[in-house]
Amino acid sequence: MDFTNYPNIAAIDAKLGGAKQTIFNKKAFAKAEENWMRLGHEMIAQINYEAQSAVQVLSSFVMPSAVICMELRVLKVIPANDIIWVYGHVVKNSTNFIPTSKDHSVRVLTRNGETYILGTKSTNGFSKKDITGDIIQQIAPILLSTRPGILFGYSDEIAKAVQQNLQSVVNAVDERCYNANPAIQNNNAYGNPPNVGNM
Repeated sequence: MDFTNYPNIAAIDAKLGGAKQTIFNKKAFAKAEENWMRLGHEMIAQINYEAQSAVQVLSSFVMPSAVICMELRVLKVIPANDIIWVYGHVVKNSTNFIPTSKDHSVRVLTRNGETYILGTKSTNGFSKKDITGDIIQQIAPILLSTRPGILFGYSDEIAKAVQQNLQSVVNAVDERCYNANPAIQNNNAYGNPPNVGNM
């Protein structure tokens, strides 16, 4: 994707190391380009406007209408309308049963079941810091300003519901968004009223 006409998005791309197609990311690169194009000029222009004051967390930038993240030199966009659940994930590493480090990542689940990683931060194996919790507290108000029904934080209950019936969770989040502020017509990716019949 050429961001020449969108200087603030281009600046984010540069800050995150610059998107580059390689033999290892060819498929992901093409899909990301397709997702950017699907948004259309008006939405990309809105993201470009918001990008000048976007908040950086890990290897991502968060703004009211979207999240931009970099994975494998691919610049990906996640429209806020597509976000269903934002949660933390921690991997504990050890050697001979002795904790050596923890890898903290913040993940975003979208309405089509895709998971994006907003970046990873490592701490020592004994750290008690709630890295992901702090990040979620920072970005939640930004995303809730336009999509007030998003789920935040990990729970086994949400994970089970997503695994068993993702569409039901999507419908519930869309309805929460709509009920929180009917004037916000971003209750789902295409601006349709929530499908409450499948709740």
